[in-house]
Amino acid sequence: RALSRSLARALALSRSRDLALIAMVARSYRGIGSSSGKTEFLAKKNAFGCSEVPVYEDEKRGEEVLQLPMVLGAMSVFHSIPDAHVGTAGLELTPCMLAKIFSRGITRWNHPLLREGGANQGLADVDEEIRVYHRTRGSSTTNFFTQYLHESTRQDCPGDWTASYGTTVTWAASTNAVVGSGGMSSALQAVPYGIGYIDSGHGHDDGLKEVKLQNLAGNFVDSLSVGEAGVLAAAD
Repeated sequence: RALSRSLARALALSRSRDLALIAMVARSYRGIGSSSGKTEFLAKKNAFGCSEVPVYEDEKRGEEVLQLPMVLGAMSVFHSIPDAHVGTAGLELTPCMLAKIFSRGITRWNHPLLREGGANQGLADVDEEIRVYHRTRGSSTTNFFTQYLHESTRQDCPGDWTASYGTTVTWAASTNAVVGSGGMSSALQAVPYGIGYIDSGHGHDDGLKEVKLQNLAGNFVDSLSVGEAGVLAAAD
């Protein structure tokens, strides 16, 4: 959704610059996932596409592809634990905790490892299964999320995330696949005690609760607390 709004603004700017040319081009937006969008583009089913994952040299098959950076945004982890169990601090997770959750090394919210260091004390009595949601098909969000899990666990807990990273990975059988960002948001809104990943703007627009992740300085932060400066620093 955040991406579609950015796309709409870009198209509006183009329209204002050259109405005659734009009037000749049919435009639409479909949230089908980056891999599906790239596949259609490279098969010449359309002449324009938008994806967080670029078209790499070995995918161009001799074709000339013009790629333009459009928007920079964060991708975040969101949860659906009732507020009574997480308090005002919210859910705070280290990269190792997150990796254990998504690899199903931790399957219940009252697991003692989730309360290490004094965090998440309200989870002690929450004997509920952690419902893990992930994107199906090829997804740029999956690509960046799994890359984060891979890179952030290499030093402290490399054995907690072994699925590597990419637009598709092999998820544990007890996780739940959803289609598109809309499917992820709908699942987290409908089912309590869930956790999943989605672009930050979309998640907050839909009223989801963001997980605070521990950064290199040892602080628990989310996309709202670090703001634009934090997103740019992370990208750099």
